Amino acid sequence: MERYPDALEPQLNLAVAITESGAVAEAESLYRNLLVNWSEHPAVLLNAARFNRDYADRKLARNLVEQLLRIDPQSRAAKLLFADLCRHDGLLNQARETWQMLLARDPSDQEAYLPLIFTALNQQNWDVAASLLKDAFARCNGQSFTRLLAAWFDLPSSVKQTFFPQWSSDAFAWVQQNQLFDVDDSFLKQLIFWLKSEPSLITDRPGKPTVGGMQSHELLNRHDDPLSLRLSEKLTPHISAYQQQLSNTTAHVASPSSGSTMRLSGWGVVLRQGGKQIRHTHPESDISGVLYLACPSAESEDLSDQEGALWFSPNPDVQDKEIGIYVTPKPGLLVLFPSFLPHETIPFVSKEDRICIAFNAKSMNYA
Repeated sequence: MERYPDALEPQLNLAVAITESGAVAEAESLYRNLLVNWSEHPAVLLNAARFNRDYADRKLARNLVEQLLRIDPQSRAAKLLFADLCRHDGLLNQARETWQMLLARDPSDQEAYLPLIFTALNQQNWDVAASLLKDAFARCNGQSFTRLLAAWFDLPSSVKQTFFPQWSSDAFAWVQQNQLFDVDDSFLKQLIFWLKSEPSLITDRPGKPTVGGMQSHELLNRHDDPLSLRLSEKLTPHISAYQQQLSNTTAHVASPSSGSTMRLSGWGVVLRQGGKQIRHTHPESDISGVLYLACPSAESEDLSDQEGALWFSPNPDVQDKEIGIYVTPKPGLLVLFPSFLPHETIPFVSKEDRICIAFNAKSMNYA
């Protein structure tokens, strides 16, 4: 920006980066300046609308999207954002019309299928959601199915068996636990110091599921960092073996192709007293995991409350019938699971920090 003060791209990228850093008020000021100077630029309108939808003024977000649609009536990104704003404002019919219009234009548009499916799930219209899912799996061939599988998982077991009898509905059985390091391993102590000194740790990082704690930016793609490289080397063989095992038992995860390589992406999480991770999946990946570095002992003597546990949780609408599974964290424990499997954490009462490194793994084919 100093070298090219009149250029749009550096200012727009800075607004995105400032938002990622957690300085939402500063980002809001940057977007205001962008809108003054580039009031009709599609990229400015779209990014400012997304920012305002998530962090600031939803009414302004809608006005910006409507302005963008006047400039570019065929903008798919603007239509998806418009429909999302309608859905959150309770205008479901208007949102559905937009998603269906996008599907009429492109029947393989997964971004239009997904909100239709999840809206049906939220309304407990199980058969409608399952029918839409069957269509999406058939028409979106060749695309990542992680988000579609997350929707499949949230169907009641009886509906899964009716609409998808060829698939096992016991996805919880795919959660794997390995004690990767001893509790007193010196490498764990190094990782704890490394992570707690990490400058990119952000309290309640915007757009992430961490609440009541800190989450970092990328840790495992640092090719000049010996600890990052050593940890990646420790994790990769376990992840590869798990991926192969999973591909042998379920059609949900493909086996790695010859010539493919494993891409790891990881970040640190430091939860404070009462902190938690809200229910989420990892739609950008195939396999996910967590390595626990430090875990306070539960203060409650009643183990039924599963204080501090990692919870692979069923759809909240069916939790009276299905309980999911709980994993009790302890230092050195490695947990692996399919990226589509919803999970969350139960808050700790302890004043000690709960420290872990979470990661995603995806096979990349460079042939």
